[in-house]
Amino acid sequence: MERALQKLAQQLNQYDSSSLTSLWDRYAHIVARFEPTRRWEEAVLSFCMIQAVHWKNQLFNCGMIENQQRAEQDRELEKQLRDKLESLSGGRAPAGAAKSAKEGAGKAASGAGSGGQKPQRRKVLLFPVARNGGKS
Repeated sequence: MERALQKLAQQLNQYDSSSLTSLWDRYAHIVARFEPTRRWEEAVLSFCMIQAVHWKNQLFNCGMIENQQRAEQDRELEKQLRDKLESLSGGRAPAGAAKSAKEGAGKAASGAGSGGQKPQRRKVLLFPVARNGGKS
């Protein structure tokens, strides 16, 4: 079953999203008029798959924007560290300061500790959680 779902996902991901979008109205119209038929059930599934592609594209776009913002923040932090080093050393950065500033920016931005390994970033999809621990 899992393999079949993965194959469906791969096939769906290969389709042009604008072509799928052009079918949205057609399937929305069919789904809106309930019929107790197999045709209606298949139309619902097709409609849901089109919606899934829209959702996937939105998540992808949000992820790309977050990555760009993170990279900009890293560059800004690196610049601030470099400027700070230059001001502390009398207007001239000591040898290796640019490298140290870059490493410091990476560690500060990712929360990485020492160890000499390049910090890994992990993507996390966050959903809102009830503040009272889920209790009503």
